[in-house]
Amino acid sequence: MDDGSFEAFDDEDPDSEIITPAAGDMRQWEFDVGTFGRMIQGANAFDGGVARVNPRLWFLGQATRDGRKEAIVLGLFERLRDSDISTIRTLPTRLPEHYHPIYLVSPLVELSAIQQRELEAYGVRIASFDFESFRIDLASAFDDRLPTKRIVILNDEEEEQFARYQFKSRALIGITGRRAARARNVVLLDDRIVPLPNSEFRCFFRLVFENLKGEDGYVTLSQLRRGDGEELGFDFFPAGIEQAISRLRSHIQPALTPPMTATDLIERNAGRVRLSTYKKYVGISETLSHHPDSAIKRLASLLNATTKHNPRIRWLIIRRSGRNRMLNRSGSLYGKIRPPAL
Repeated sequence: MDDGSFEAFDDEDPDSEIITPAAGDMRQWEFDVGTFGRMIQGANAFDGGVARVNPRLWFLGQATRDGRKEAIVLGLFERLRDSDISTIRTLPTRLPEHYHPIYLVSPLVELSAIQQRELEAYGVRIASFDFESFRIDLASAFDDRLPTKRIVILNDEEEEQFARYQFKSRALIGITGRRAARARNVVLLDDRIVPLPNSEFRCFFRLVFENLKGEDGYVTLSQLRRGDGEELGFDFFPAGIEQAISRLRSHIQPALTPPMTATDLIERNAGRVRLSTYKKYVGISETLSHHPDSAIKRLASLLNATTKHNPRIRWLIIRRSGRNRMLNRSGSLYGKIRPPAL
């Protein structure tokens, strides 16, 4: 109750008397989270067993939609502190498989829109829960897609180049220029959010840079590690390039739709690596020229200089409600997305 007291009744007997138990009475009982979780699982036909993640988080099972495994987690928080939000953000690493997205059900406390957007950057959405039916409405979850999905169609010449260079992916890639919590960079894969730390984003953007220069998009591991001499002017990865590629793939994999895999998109071939897609599928925000990371900022400036004097450049602007701008759910601008020369 609002005053901190409790009321008890028999939900199977509507005529039963409502009583007010004392604190000592309450200590005789313990809430059976496992049974509660199995009741929710049965009502929603989730697969897998109910399992404890930590004292406040319980895995309720998984659902498979559009070929992707999605996890459902119960959060039993009386109030949400910063430490709780930090714990929820680690869910992708605490669960036994790669799930995208992870749905969090929080029946005791409501998350603010800011908290939902923060968790969204880590692949966690908030789903509503009905106490009467025990049903979870996954469709109501905070979506990780843009309001409008851009459409890319290759002409005959471009399709010929796609086949000649044996590209493997047609996923739409958006370098938004947005920054998420903990200094992560928001990348869109088919408009699904992938938050990349600076190190992994530096590797990814270097592959994007090479991809937009044309041809097959391959860069040698030596070039990827050290840059391209005078053009970039400093080491990108003095050590650990293999680990950087592996970490990048692990971040990207949950956002891809099977049968596409991260090893298909980030393709290796005889000491070379590339972003295995045609350049028309890639869009970049011009705001990256103000990125705090010097390597990323340098690459963005070089890319802007390359495209600035190309008369064939066209601006790709997502339209919503008649306004020429790309919006996120809070109404702020993503920034203009610049495609490569056509």
